[in-house]
Amino acid sequence: RFEEAALEAGSAGRSLEDRRGPRDFWPPHCWELAACRRLAALGLSAAGQLRKAFPVVAELPPLLAPMAGAQPRLAAALDEDFTATQLAIDIAMHFDPKIDKWNAGMELQA
Repeated sequence: RFEEAALEAGSAGRSLEDRRGPRDFWPPHCWELAACRRLAALGLSAAGQLRKAFPVVAELPPLLAPMAGAQPRLAAALDEDFTATQLAIDIAMHFDPKIDKWNAGMELQA
């Protein structure tokens, strides 16, 4: 079910980016695109696909850059949420025994 949620969120994001047809007069809001990517990342992480989720979350802060001047409070709240999501995925990757760690040798020496 989580994988389906990630796929649907990705599909929604692609639909927002598709500007053909009657939607071409108004571009999608950056927070709409960021929300789709966030849901995709959460779905992937809940499905145990942490390696796929991490880069999706890393794409989020640049999406909010245009919004920082117009809606600073909303942009700051979303950025904080995305940072927390990225941290949670990073921690989950660190503790996942199936994922090789770049610093595994250092941890074994300690």
